[in-house]
This record gives sequence, C-alpha cells and structure tokens, in this order.
Amino acid sequence: MAGDAMRALLLEMEGYEVDIVELVSSRATDKNIMVRARRRNLPADNTHAEALASLMASFTTVPALAHYLGYAAPSGPDGESSPTRRATDGSHHRPRDPVRR
Repeated sequence: MAGDAMRALLLEMEGYEVDIVELVSSRATDKNIMVRARRRNLPADNTHAEALASLMASFTTVPALAHYLGYAAPSGPDGESSPTRRATDGSHHRPRDPVRR
C-alpha cells in the first residue's frame, strides 16, 4: 500500500488526477490495486512533496517512478529529504522503459 501511495503522490505532483481502486477482494489476492490517473494539468501542491518525503523516509525507499520522472531526494542541511524535480538541461534523460520496445 505504501508503494501505491507513493506512486499516486508522484502522479499528483505531475498534474494527474489519481484514483486508487481495489480490483478484487483482498481475500483473493494481495496484489489487487489499480492506480488510475488522468492528465488534468492540476497545479502542484507542496503537501504532496512533503507527504512523499515522509513516506520515502519512513520506508527508506525511492520508487522507480520517481527516477523515471526525474525526481531526486537530496538530503537537506537538517538531514531531511524532500523530492525535487531535477533541472532538465539536456544532460539527463529518462531511462528507457524495459517493457516498451
């Protein structure tokens, strides 16, 4: 569930309207969540970045989607990390999706 929440926050930070939907009963399978996102160009909300930073710190993980979207989690002077978008100066390009060819 934490991974799904992190993915939803990342998508919301990118301007998507996100729904997390349970597909089947949790008694049938543990992996029954669908993350549905619609591009709406919604304005960024700083609380999403704070919530994402808190989840990433609590679970000591960075979701792969954060790397694909170009987010880094640098440590600040107080040791806290917060997700920030990398500058797109042309030197960074997103990793290719291994599923697509």
